[in-house]
Amino acid sequence: MPAGQLVVAHYERLLAAAPWLDVSLSWTVVQPLDGPMDLEEVAELIGGPGTGLREREVEGFDGGRLRLFMAALDPGQVAGADPPALDHVFRLLPEPAAPLSHAGAMAVVQLDSGAHLDADWLESPQYALVFAEEA
Repeated sequence: MPAGQLVVAHYERLLAAAPWLDVSLSWTVVQPLDGPMDLEEVAELIGGPGTGLREREVEGFDGGRLRLFMAALDPGQVAGADPPALDHVFRLLPEPAAPLSHAGAMAVVQLDSGAHLDADWLESPQYALVFAEEA
């Protein structure tokens, strides 16, 4: 089975085991250019100086520059600063031009960034970025 299909199958199994992911997941990956970053550095990068972190039950976050936006998870509706940025990944999927399932979208994140989401991660403590409320 090709790599793209294996990764999609992994996320189909993960979504079947944790169905809440299908309705309440936001997963963004930070890929630093200059070396590893700790959580505090990521929080400050995204939220600015003094941004706090707090542990949450199951909620992941990260951040980075936006390369593209894909309306309705459809590879045919890509816009943004670098629309072809994920073309190399879409070609690995079972149906490269078809709108993505949630498992397919999660596979795209992993295939592009190398970040892997699994059941062990879901069971571990996660952190949320906390922004101060505006007055």
